[in-house]
Amino acid sequence: MPYTIMSSLGFFATAIVIGGGCLLLQRILLSATPDEPPLVKGVIPFLGSTLAFIRNPQELLQDLQEKYGQAFTIYLAGNRLTVLTDTIVGIPQKFRNSRSLSFLEFD
Repeated sequence: MPYTIMSSLGFFATAIVIGGGCLLLQRILLSATPDEPPLVKGVIPFLGSTLAFIRNPQELLQDLQEKYGQAFTIYLAGNRLTVLTDTIVGIPQKFRNSRSLSFLEFD
């Protein structure tokens, strides 16, 4: 079948719809509740901040610490990673043997 302009327009329209759907799904599915640390989603849907973390993790974590404070959560390739940049802040949580981290403790 010969290559036509209509088939390429259909391909681009489909790619835009799928990309927009992925962005919408990411906004709906990824959100932090008020008692959780701020969630950094990243620019690329479902990949999150993975590329920036692979490129230079120290710089990324320092920038996020300046922006969000001592506790924040990063979305990395489908997983949430909660980062505590000050070990003193996390000690009470550890001694309670709790599996979840409540952001209300950092207020």
